[in-house]
Amino acid sequence: MRGFILLSLWLTLTGTFVMGKSVKNKGRKNALRELSRRKRGWAYPDLFVTEVDDQYFFVKKEVGKVESDSKKVQSYTLVPAVPEDEGIFSIKKEGNYGVIYVNKFVDREVKELYQVYIRALDASGTDCEERVDVKIRILDINDNSPEFDESTLVASVQEDDKGTKPFHSIIATDADGPENGYNLVYFSKIPGSEVPPGDRFTVMGNGKIIATGDLDAENTPQVTFQVEARDRGNFTKPGFMFKSVSAHVTVKIMDANDHAPVFIDAPYAITVGELTSVGSIVYTIEATDDDKGMNSQVTFEIISGNSQDRFRIESIPNESGKSLGKVYINSPLDFETQPHTYDFKILGYNKDATNADDPRFQSKADLRITVDDENEPPVFQNLPYAGTITEGLTITYNLGRVQATDEDFGGQSVTYSIENEEKWFSIDSSGNIKSVQTIDREHESVHDGIYILQIKATDGSEDSFAEFVVTVLDKNDNAPQPDGGGWDVSICSAFEDDDKNALVLTTISAKDIDGPTNGAPFKFGFLPNSDFRIESQGNTSALVYPAKKNYEVGVTYEEVVRIEDSPLAEAVQTGTSTLTIRVCSCSDDGLPVCGAAAITQTGISWPLIIGLIVFIAILMVVILAAMQYQRKKSAEQEKKGLLYDEDDVRENLQPYHDEGGGEEDNDIYDMGVLSSVDPSMPIRVEEKPHRAEPQSRPLLPPNSNIEEYIDNAKKQADADPTAPPFDSLLVFDYEGQGSDAGSLSSINSGTTEGSQDYDYLNDWGPRFNKIADQYAGDDSD
Repeated sequence: MRGFILLSLWLTLTGTFVMGKSVKNKGRKNALRELSRRKRGWAYPDLFVTEVDDQYFFVKKEVGKVESDSKKVQSYTLVPAVPEDEGIFSIKKEGNYGVIYVNKFVDREVKELYQVYIRALDASGTDCEERVDVKIRILDINDNSPEFDESTLVASVQEDDKGTKPFHSIIATDADGPENGYNLVYFSKIPGSEVPPGDRFTVMGNGKIIATGDLDAENTPQVTFQVEARDRGNFTKPGFMFKSVSAHVTVKIMDANDHAPVFIDAPYAITVGELTSVGSIVYTIEATDDDKGMNSQVTFEIISGNSQDRFRIESIPNESGKSLGKVYINSPLDFETQPHTYDFKILGYNKDATNADDPRFQSKADLRITVDDENEPPVFQNLPYAGTITEGLTITYNLGRVQATDEDFGGQSVTYSIENEEKWFSIDSSGNIKSVQTIDREHESVHDGIYILQIKATDGSEDSFAEFVVTVLDKNDNAPQPDGGGWDVSICSAFEDDDKNALVLTTISAKDIDGPTNGAPFKFGFLPNSDFRIESQGNTSALVYPAKKNYEVGVTYEEVVRIEDSPLAEAVQTGTSTLTIRVCSCSDDGLPVCGAAAITQTGISWPLIIGLIVFIAILMVVILAAMQYQRKKSAEQEKKGLLYDEDDVRENLQPYHDEGGGEEDNDIYDMGVLSSVDPSMPIRVEEKPHRAEPQSRPLLPPNSNIEEYIDNAKKQADADPTAPPFDSLLVFDYEGQGSDAGSLSSINSGTTEGSQDYDYLNDWGPRFNKIADQYAGDDSD
């Protein structure tokens, strides 16, 4: 192989050099011919370079040579047509030639054609001639082995295959080119490779597999063997070089269909009611098959008795149990008009078996379906129904007849009724319809002269309905009446002569609820001696004009307007209505100015006035709400400034470790607060203090008379009517004599322990026993 590669390299190098030389010669021979057309003196055909088998054996080599006709050439440059090819090829000036080299490993299977641009430059780097485009083609060698399609290495075959035709194909491809058969793949089975041992299969050169031996799915469900794929076809000359690859092929032996399906509980007979809905399952057939795999899956088919396709069967094959055939109703059933009994022949077979058409492995069963009669609603005959009647008839009128039949259970009697609320018609037991009241075509139930009668037919338990279309002919029994606006208008009090004859005061319209033949065109008119003129316009409208030049301001005219219709064959109907005309003063523009309208003439409209009033009302509500909120807030602030007894907690808990107390105990209690008030200037506190302000409180001198200080403070508070109730001295003064709490001071108390009786402490319970014992002792204690 290596010698072959070296030989190929040598041939390639030699051929390339000669080619380059011949290319140059050919280019020079054609120079004159090319010069006149392309205006350059050099042109080259494609160059060729042969790929190598292994990139590790690649060496830089010459591809070809170029030479320009210009004598100024100092260098050649080579640029690839695409940036990705940069560095693969290069050019070097050697003598007068530009020698092209391949610098890198090239693979034909990656890229087969390269294009480069070669320029000839003088000493200043200027092009001596136009550039030349050179194509370099990569020549193929047999450097790729075939590759198998993995999905084709697994096959299956029925155990009863007789080997008359291939049952599978193996696929392999070769990336090399078609030259010398490099990509021509040939297949062969490696002898002795079958597992379990045997010679059951043959692989043809094109990859097709044929069964050539006995197959047994029960004992040998799977066989494997090796196959070889080589390129360059089936050439066997000595020294012929090719590449090959091998793979394992797995063939699954499938069970043959050699058992017929077996129907369970055949033959079959069922009964179905005629009202059973389409798509309902009426029966399920079951069958089994002793074969394995897909050969045990039973498919069902109705082969006779279903010419009108009123039933169908759906197969649910199962290879591990019972296969099911569900029988459905395919079209509506009718006991009265269709057969009462259906006899079907059901075929059971293995659809996917190789011998599915073999009658020996098929089964048949009989299915009889009987249709039962059921109670159905009556059926109306001779539809649709229609009749005609004239409105306002006062005599009985035969409108028409309906007919419904009920063939259930040999025929049932049918009764009729009319379901409409108006009760204009009646119907008897034979279906005859008569009018019993006068009919009004303009009634809300009549639409464009059409009235629909709802007819009900019943057999006592089932109902059916039909429509009877009644065309109500019109009579001219309604007079025209006003329609739309324009019947209440304001006008100016004065008109010019021209305006009197041409100025339209208003346009009025009328309508007639009768039919088109008894309605428009309408004729409009005023009563005699009217102060206005009226002229009909079109079919349904009229124009009103002034009949004089001046009218009295403030007068309102109530003009009676007579309106006549124009029936084709009926008597004329005349209606009357009142046209209200108010006379107002005139503006400078000749427009009526009446009451509120005068405001409008000054540029202020009613919507603006209403909007302004609404805005003022909203503003007042906001102001009142703000005032209420401010008043409430002030009340809350004033309330916070007052001191209530339940809020004024002034208890000052301090540790006291000495027995005794009273006026002699001046070190523990700060008596400065009692003398901090200047008797000559009362102090008023505007709001309740949240915390004590730091201040200097001088202690009372020893042996001071506390009772005197308290009495002075009390007198000062009593004499000051502006002092708030939360003054500390005032609150303190309320304690003691006269207070419900009694005195808390030691003043006026006994001077000895014996002067106080503490026996009542014994009545306070066991928790006070110890204190009672302490105070119950003698003075000597």
